[in-house]
Amino acid sequence: MKRVAALWLMLSAGSAFAGDLTIEQAMERFEISPLVADILHAAEADCAAFDGTMTIDSHLGIVPADLDGDGGQNSWGWPDDTVINFNFIECSSGPVWFNTGGAPIHFVLDGQVAAGWIAHDWQVVRFSDFVPALILIGRHGSVCDGYGAQSCVQAVVVQEGAFLTPVHAEPLGAQ
Repeated sequence: MKRVAALWLMLSAGSAFAGDLTIEQAMERFEISPLVADILHAAEADCAAFDGTMTIDSHLGIVPADLDGDGGQNSWGWPDDTVINFNFIECSSGPVWFNTGGAPIHFVLDGQVAAGWIAHDWQVVRFSDFVPALILIGRHGSVCDGYGAQSCVQAVVVQEGAFLTPVHAEPLGAQ
């Protein structure tokens, strides 16, 4: 019974995410490049247009990652690339970014180059010496000529500052 009560308290606390951050708090917590800030501010404006307030999951909304396999780090010692995952960023007025295909996921390389896809999930896999990092993106089944609930994974390679994949990035707003 205690577990049920604890779960109810967690779920009724008001927000879908356990460690929510405002955009200002996220900018203090993470070393955010101007490009990442532009993407977040554009999203905040979209949310405000629907009379909402944007919150970012403190663990999964903005993630430092090594997308290109170069081992680069920012001044805090974190990987120098960034993933902005709108599956974990919400607008209080409703599902501004979500659809059956997921939500925008922006990949920002060295704070300079961004590409994004509508997806459910992502993962970086260490692949080989020739391809040190491979980004796997969980997409809507229709991207793989299937139906929505079918599994579909798109592979993206980052080389020479560019995102390379057979299915090109989608325009997702500020990039």
